[in-house]
Amino acid sequence: MGVDVLEGISTDSIIVMTDPATAGSDRGNMGWLRSLPFLTRQGITDYTFPNNWLGYGSSVTFDEVLTGEDNPFEYTAIPDIDFGYHLYGTDSTWSDIASPHLCQYTNQEVEHKGKSSTTQKLIRAYNEGQLDELFLVVDTGNFQLDDADQQKPLTETIEDVAEFGYEGAATYYIRHALPTHYLSLDETLNIWLHEAAIEYATKMEREPTRTADLFEFSEVHPDVRTWDFFEFLASNLTQDETDHIQATIRPWVEADITVIREHILNELQKFDFEAQQVRDYRRANGE
Repeated sequence: MGVDVLEGISTDSIIVMTDPATAGSDRGNMGWLRSLPFLTRQGITDYTFPNNWLGYGSSVTFDEVLTGEDNPFEYTAIPDIDFGYHLYGTDSTWSDIASPHLCQYTNQEVEHKGKSSTTQKLIRAYNEGQLDELFLVVDTGNFQLDDADQQKPLTETIEDVAEFGYEGAATYYIRHALPTHYLSLDETLNIWLHEAAIEYATKMEREPTRTADLFEFSEVHPDVRTWDFFEFLASNLTQDETDHIQATIRPWVEADITVIREHILNELQKFDFEAQQVRDYRRANGE
């Protein structure tokens, strides 16, 4: 499936989107994938990024949120956040990369620390016709390839490239494509969370004031989409490895998730960490 245009830009060229969230934060990387729901709305379905981004701080989460035996693996933790994940190791070469389109998330730290540059392999694969369309999400407009001979921004080192910023695109989408918004744009630019906040206000007949409200499952109506996270986390694995909660939530939420973790953990105990109990509750109390 091809993507012809992204933010008015033809996909005949490589498209670079800058999002500072991909750099993480001083509280541990949070929200680096906040823009992914926006990109999936545009038809981009295949992604690659460091595998620890799907399991930061947990040894079990990466294998739990993905299904499949080989590329692309399918992210199945949340039904509304559905995408294919491509895993490329240091031994992978550009010739191993083939897809109608691919979007890479990375940042300057990842580029400098890596033993080999996945970004360079992707660009080579694109130039060799292995990829029809290539999208890159980086943390800064000054992002540089790890190449000692070319200390220039990425956008100055490759031909046929176009760029735009996620913060402006997301702000416009939230203000104009959604009927309203309740969460502060300073707190989150994840459009999935803004859509969840609209569901919250509709079902609860009161407005959420912060992202954590959407995860206070002792209060939240079971039809609000954040319950999908809760249902996924209802498992013996979570009971044994509570870091699985943070690792599952962290890629999507920019704010400190300490309160969210406590909301989820406390409520999971009431359901005995059993997904079937959660499903039965949602079925009995949903609309």
